[in-house]
Amino acid sequence: MFPTFDHTAIITADMQESVRFYCEGLGLKMVSDEEIVGNMQRIFGVESDSVHAIQLAHPEDVNVALVELVEFRDGVNRRDEPPRGLPARGLWLIAFRCDFDATVEKLAALGYPAIVDAFDGEVSEGDAYDPSIKLRVGVVAGPDGEVVELVPKELSLASVRLRQRGAVGSVE
Repeated sequence: MFPTFDHTAIITADMQESVRFYCEGLGLKMVSDEEIVGNMQRIFGVESDSVHAIQLAHPEDVNVALVELVEFRDGVNRRDEPPRGLPARGLWLIAFRCDFDATVEKLAALGYPAIVDAFDGEVSEGDAYDPSIKLRVGVVAGPDGEVVELVPKELSLASVRLRQRGAVGSVE
């Protein structure tokens, strides 16, 4: 059996701000809010005996876009500014297909402006190619420094091959 994706977990510095970003900004809904008690050192390598976990999902299907926000009860201050830029390794970004313009507006209103670029791209349906298509994507830094990519819902990146020839438009 091929493994399926289950969820992405993000250690938060501010649980309320992270919930606001993902629920109000991206439209996910809270599906669980629980305190998990156990030996976190043995399982995750964190010296804590409990973790606060909130799971968020697509508002119409709890099996889609599952994001878990995590707060370890270990007394570590995680409110310092996270480093910017590409990580040395590990999770790089989380991509969401969304109502693009509305989501970019909502996130900006919440204080999370996106960088939006349009690239020359080709949409592949068999051998069909349309050079007039400009693929827009947006990138925003989430409240914990995670990179969140926004993709217009009408496009599936699985069916789009990008040839970045340089941005044809950039908006901040």
